[in-house]
Amino acid sequence: MFGEFVPFSKWLPFLKYLTPVIHLFTPGQSSKAFHIPDLDIHLFPLICFEDVMSYLTKEAMHQEVDFILNLTNDGWFKESAAQFQHASLAAFRSIETGLPMIRCGNNGLTCWIDPTGQRHGVTVGDENTDVYGRGFRVMEIPKGWHVAPAIYRIVGDLFAWMCLLVATAVWLLRYCKSHYKREPLQAVK
Repeated sequence: MFGEFVPFSKWLPFLKYLTPVIHLFTPGQSSKAFHIPDLDIHLFPLICFEDVMSYLTKEAMHQEVDFILNLTNDGWFKESAAQFQHASLAAFRSIETGLPMIRCGNNGLTCWIDPTGQRHGVTVGDENTDVYGRGFRVMEIPKGWHVAPAIYRIVGDLFAWMCLLVATAVWLLRYCKSHYKREPLQAVK
């Protein structure tokens, strides 16, 4: 049900036994990009499903980063559509940040995703290039993408919070109107 992290396990220790990873990992204090001097590139790492959480990639937008690097274990999904769904969700991190993503899976989609969300280097079909088969892939990924910043890069989660605020205000107004209707005053005889 869970992988490296089990929510609330600090307060409910028995929950850690619901996962195959009994010794939970300790989160780091901050997110940092890695510099590879031989290639002169900076990579921002995301492990497994961290590529689904937009708040984690916000850090990449504030550092000198050339690529987002996602290392993932999609073997849990076997040969289901979840592999492709996970890769599709990861594409949103590239769109939001305007950065390409290198995605390396031990099983499933290994590819790179450009800042427009397009996957490159994925082959499906024959036995020599099946995404579930053994092997490795060498790809050339262009450096120096220049795309217009997505609105998310500028305002972050502000839009989502504003939508929540407006929806809550509308709900409260409707609730109050329906539960606190004024009864017309009747004249006393």
